[in-house]
Amino acid sequence: MQYWDLPECSICHERLSYSLCTLSQCGHVYHDQCIRQWTSKHKSEIHNNCPLCRKSITKTGIVPLKYETTPKKIGDTNDEQINFLEGEIKFLRGKLTNINNQNSSLNLIKESLNDENIKLSSKLDASDRKNSELLNKIKDYELQINSLSATNKRLSESLEDYKSKVAKNDAFKKYIKSITECEGDILTNLSKDEKINVLLQRVIYLTRFNKELSLVRDKWKKSYNEINTLYSELKSEYLNLATFDSSNDTKKDDLVNFTKIKSNSDEFMISPGRLFDDKIKLLNPQNIKATKLPTHSAFEKRKMLQQMNIIRPIKRQQGIKTFFEPIN
Repeated sequence: MQYWDLPECSICHERLSYSLCTLSQCGHVYHDQCIRQWTSKHKSEIHNNCPLCRKSITKTGIVPLKYETTPKKIGDTNDEQINFLEGEIKFLRGKLTNINNQNSSLNLIKESLNDENIKLSSKLDASDRKNSELLNKIKDYELQINSLSATNKRLSESLEDYKSKVAKNDAFKKYIKSITECEGDILTNLSKDEKINVLLQRVIYLTRFNKELSLVRDKWKKSYNEINTLYSELKSEYLNLATFDSSNDTKKDDLVNFTKIKSNSDEFMISPGRLFDDKIKLLNPQNIKATKLPTHSAFEKRKMLQQMNIIRPIKRQQGIKTFFEPIN
């Protein structure tokens, strides 16, 4: 059984247990005597209203209630109230325990979520830093690609220049070969001393030409090594950039074009070596052909040597015979 206290009158603050009435406008309950004294003693508009909600009170708005309570003795209900209150206390203590347990579990979950939030925040900061580093690397790679593209263009132009030089050297090789064959025919009609002087002059000239070819070969070899180094760098940069943008066809075209340049440089690296070896062979007297030219006399052959600035005539006091000496 449940028990509760009776409410109090808002005017006299005593229990509403007898002589009750209600207001028809709002339904609030007061003692009949209290509400009538409230409206009769005070003529102001405030006291013509309900003390609780301030709604107006009409003459017929006070309705008496037929309700009275007979209070029981305290001794009759004391044990029942104690038992009831003990049960309520036990129930509330159990409820409080459950709430405390739930609160502890929620606190643990909150701490776990806070820890996870801290970890995720740390990972997010690390990801932001990593992203910033990658963006900086991409910018560096783009600058390097631009630089390599310019180098690629410069090497292409250098390669074309080398091609032109190789063509000129091939033509010069043919010219030297034709001169050598002609000299072989002319040497057969010279004296021993004249042959030695002519050949010595020729050796000096070919030695100087050999040095020039060695310098050209060293220069080409240096350029060849630079091309190989740049090719390796471009290939490495291309492989690194492929992880960021696998669909970048421009980078692929740069690598293909540079590979063609490297292949051409490998091919032309052989040509100077061959030309160099051919010039060395010219120093070997066995390679000088000695076929006669029946259409040229000895006088004509000497004249050809003079026109080639290889020998020049000198006069000595030994009769009228003219001698020749090589030109230094």
